[in-house]
Amino acid sequence: MTKKKSKIEKRIKVKSDKKIIKRRIDLTPLTKTMLWSMVLGTDTVAGLSETLNMDKDRVENEINGLLQQDMIIERGRFVKSYDLTAHGYEMMGSPAIKLESYLSSPAIKSGGFTKLTVVAKNTGNIPITDAFIKIISPIFLRIARHGATYYKDYENSIVNLNLTHLNPGETQTLEFNLHGNLTSSTLSSKYKVLVNAAIGNMITDKKELGILVEA
Repeated sequence: MTKKKSKIEKRIKVKSDKKIIKRRIDLTPLTKTMLWSMVLGTDTVAGLSETLNMDKDRVENEINGLLQQDMIIERGRFVKSYDLTAHGYEMMGSPAIKLESYLSSPAIKSGGFTKLTVVAKNTGNIPITDAFIKIISPIFLRIARHGATYYKDYENSIVNLNLTHLNPGETQTLEFNLHGNLTSSTLSSKYKVLVNAAIGNMITDKKELGILVEA
């Protein structure tokens, strides 16, 4: 009985000493380029072959490898195309836009102007095509820029502006004209301006600025 017990204890000890090693897949430049191309909408064998200047057989071999590693998924019956899986996006890296924002003057006279500068940077590892800047301000502040869309509710004015295509590490600088007004009989008021960076429905950064409007 004692001998049998010692064998079991030994077996358990050996098993517990084993370390779990997770295999890491290092992406080659070609793999990254193919995944980026799929993110940007080139998602068929023919399209990838033309974009990457590769023969279709090699493209298909690369795609089969990505399918086996669960980095992409196949869709379509007659013309097959490919999307990245959650694992594929994880291997590519999370997309992110970071912001810097500042005012040319933090205090203006009622009816006056200041300039809002926003610098957006792609700090992720994949190109971004669907990012935008959203600026929320009180209705007493009017923010204008050509190409932006505007809407308002009872309290706020909202400005949306799509960013250009940004590769990893690239930045885009945007300038907005900001016009401030006071309500009647108000000598001064400090307003808050919220600047958000978003990719699709995901907010990746936000900045809050204060501006003083005086009579």
